[in-house]
Amino acid sequence: MRAFASICACLLVSLPLAASLLPTDKVVLCGTSCQTLVSQSTAVNYSNTLQNGASSITVSALVDADPSAMTLRAYASYSNLVGTYYSQMNAEPSFQDTVTISAPGLNGTLGYLQMPFSVNGTTTQVGLGQVAVSLTDPAGTGTFQSSTCYFTNSGVASSNQPGCSFSGNGLVVPASLSFHYGTPFTLGWFFGAEVYPGGAWTSGYADYYHTANVDGLEIFNSAGVNLTGPNVMVQTAGGESFAVVAATPEPAPAVMFSLAAILALLLPRGGWSLSDASKRKRESIEKTI
Repeated sequence: MRAFASICACLLVSLPLAASLLPTDKVVLCGTSCQTLVSQSTAVNYSNTLQNGASSITVSALVDADPSAMTLRAYASYSNLVGTYYSQMNAEPSFQDTVTISAPGLNGTLGYLQMPFSVNGTTTQVGLGQVAVSLTDPAGTGTFQSSTCYFTNSGVASSNQPGCSFSGNGLVVPASLSFHYGTPFTLGWFFGAEVYPGGAWTSGYADYYHTANVDGLEIFNSAGVNLTGPNVMVQTAGGESFAVVAATPEPAPAVMFSLAAILALLLPRGGWSLSDASKRKRESIEKTI
């Protein structure tokens, strides 16, 4: 079994307030450094054979951040791997928009949100899925925040933050991020299919093209109380609609214990650092279990 960890920098950049919903579909390939093969606002269907010195690889990707259905679909695969240069390939659909959350008596106060994703897909041993949410709150410190979950079709998840949960039934919930009620903030959400060429794995895929859906927003007050009902209003510059949903129950203790044991195997010493995210370079450990 191959264990691996990655950081994807698609949303790990602070962005200004958007005037409308911004979809982005991107394909990224990494060796000793990373290059963006495609980046556009419409769906991507990409395939090519690439070479670097004595190394070569054939890659394919389908990427679609569909604003009409508000779905994120991603597929990445590689084959015919020769040499050791190529190390990672990502198919990355994402959205960004300006969001304002209001509630009677709470405007100007601190709040928290979580964005649950329903995910369907499969991977080979070299494949990984990822969801991420980012937020920049100008009424707070203005600090860029992000929360990420990684997962495979085995129902295993890991995270760069301890508040990330995964229930094992296709529901993935990144950790909460802070905002201020009544103040517009930048919200980004991302999905990724990732593959990691190398070693004995000369081919592989991550197929999450069927799909990632955002189930809504879980919204909390400053005390962490989950707020639902018609008095909580979510407005977006792009006009898309987010349902205000009840908070996702945390996994049972037995599930959390199992997850902790798995994370001990997957995480490199020192964990993940978002400061290293811009490198977009795989940190991998190969183990036989």
